[in-house]
Amino acid sequence: MNAPVYLVPGYGVPGDIVNDANYRAYLGQAFNHVYAEAERSGQSPVTVFSGGRSDCFPPYRRTEAGEMRSFFRGLAGRPACRKATRSWRMIVESRALSTLDNLALTKALLTASGVRPAFVTVFCEATRAPRVRRLAREVFSGLPVRIVPVDFDLSANRYLDADFRRAKEARVLRIELAALRDPVVLKRYRDALVRRISFLRSAGPSGHVAAVRKWWEEQLGELADLAR
Repeated sequence: MNAPVYLVPGYGVPGDIVNDANYRAYLGQAFNHVYAEAERSGQSPVTVFSGGRSDCFPPYRRTEAGEMRSFFRGLAGRPACRKATRSWRMIVESRALSTLDNLALTKALLTASGVRPAFVTVFCEATRAPRVRRLAREVFSGLPVRIVPVDFDLSANRYLDADFRRAKEARVLRIELAALRDPVVLKRYRDALVRRISFLRSAGPSGHVAAVRKWWEEQLGELADLAR
């Protein structure tokens, strides 16, 4: 079927997504965007929630995608919304570890599910929008692709030095473009991201924000070698 497709990448697994300020802002804005476009067009959207098992709370079983879909279903099931949203389709992609995974694995899942996108809208954290835009155009080549930045992050990571953020984004983009074209690079990149999850778990929830920056500071140089 031809359908408007909305991709909602995850950004970690919070202790309680219902009461997490960042996810409430992110998913609330994404929901209202999908709702408004469905209302105008009369078409039933397909929303894909993408994100793997990055849970840093024992027993580490939850996925970003599963938590987001649960929250989104709660929004859709409210009395004011449920009549309009009952035909919406919500799909979980629960293996992604990176932005590249979010995009590439979603594309494969849509094909396997028989969904032919009329267009693809990708929501993302605002500071990552340029990288997401470039990768999305590569992955969904030939399809209309729209990026919707959402500036929802209130953690310390949002306010890191701008030069550090730009350097990180530029290097990660080079790595992910290389991984898109070379399966060997992709495997090494995913292996590094698996190690990242272990590193964050060892830091614990209270040290998560500092651990995120420390990991990137220590790994950016090593990861950059993947793109050479």
